[in-house]
Amino acid sequence: LLHARKNMHNHVPGSFADLKFMSFSGKLKNNMKEFLQRGFWRREIRTCLLQEMDERVEQRDKMFHYDDVYNIWLSVAKSMFKFNENEFKSLKQWEEKLIEKQFK
Repeated sequence: LLHARKNMHNHVPGSFADLKFMSFSGKLKNNMKEFLQRGFWRREIRTCLLQEMDERVEQRDKMFHYDDVYNIWLSVAKSMFKFNENEFKSLKQWEEKLIEKQFK
């Protein structure tokens, strides 16, 4: 078997450079969200999920980074803490909720 290069490029198929074009499985995203909602730190989540994975997991799911967990955290935080797309309206709604709970 002989391999020959037909053109010169710096891209190796299947390398980490491909990650930005591949998405995670829904199961991995849901697992990340569950850990985040339970209050785990983002680095802990990455470590725990990598330890739980076995050989049957998709290759992309094995190559997630701390930044990927952070991006999921942002979506979770927005859904939990942002009540309106307008930041001033969201802040006003926070104020109303805190007043209802008698925080001053």
